[in-house]
Amino acid sequence: LSELLRGRLTNLGKVTTMTTATTQEKTKRPLSERGVDAAEKFLERKGLKIIAKNWTCDEGLIDLVCEDDDVLVFVEVKTRRSVEGVGFPEDAISKSKRERAERMAAEFLKTYDKVDVQVRFDIIAILTISDDRAFLRYHINAFGI
Repeated sequence: LSELLRGRLTNLGKVTTMTTATTQEKTKRPLSERGVDAAEKFLERKGLKIIAKNWTCDEGLIDLVCEDDDVLVFVEVKTRRSVEGVGFPEDAISKSKRERAERMAAEFLKTYDKVDVQVRFDIIAILTISDDRAFLRYHINAFGI
């Protein structure tokens, strides 16, 4: 995960080398974008199939839409550099944001080719600790009752 947030991986057979992004390269892409990229790779490694990234509608933007077997998963990614003053990344998900996420999911389902599908809402919270370290928490079924 930390490699995804700060740089690129180059696979040379069995040896993996890391190229650290320069400070200038890091500032070109917002932290939120790098967080979504890291979350995407994380979910792919967990076996989820990414079917949409940064999907937008009139209600807003869904970071990731995935298939987990026969479940359609809507993923909100929150990335922060610090918890001071703002709390942990997942604390930013208020009741109104959950309701908006559900409305966006309904809009997405209008375009989805499968019917009678189970839906789940997950949250990935990423807290960067340093340039090469991050703490990721994956909340499965975060809106579950």
